[in-house]
Amino acid sequence: MRNPVISRRVVQAGAGLLAAASLGVLTACGSDDPAPPADDAGPGQTTTGESPDTAPLPTLLPPIPEELTAIANAAFGSDADPAQSAAAISGPAESNDTAAGNLAAENWTIEITDLYMPGAGTAEGTGVRSVDGTPETDRVTVEFVAEDGAWKLSRDWVCEQVDCG
Repeated sequence: MRNPVISRRVVQAGAGLLAAASLGVLTACGSDDPAPPADDAGPGQTTTGESPDTAPLPTLLPPIPEELTAIANAAFGSDADPAQSAAAISGPAESNDTAAGNLAAENWTIEITDLYMPGAGTAEGTGVRSVDGTPETDRVTVEFVAEDGAWKLSRDWVCEQVDCG
């Protein structure tokens, strides 16, 4: 049986390489005009050989369930570090102090077992939430967002669970 997370990462990496190769072909075939000599760059132009239209490929890979579990559990529980908890929630960490404190007071742990990617920069993990060490019978869906190159708990989701002040 294939691992869907690994397969998705392989497909994403392949798509990125294909996009980069296509961009190189399009750049090479884009014009019949010869490039100006290196010493003939106009004012304000550089001759580094870099194309100004080349965008960097995204570096944040889709998360895996274990990664989302670690992010969620960094914010939950009475032993969670308040600064780490606030930083695990999207938005400015200094505005998440109340939410982080209220999450810690809930004394939750979550094990994310399934992952869904509803759109670019968003992920939903479903799994089992335990309160004070006792697993709940209903599965919970936890929302995550990509922010500053990292996956974080969605502040909107957090504020649906606890008072964010």
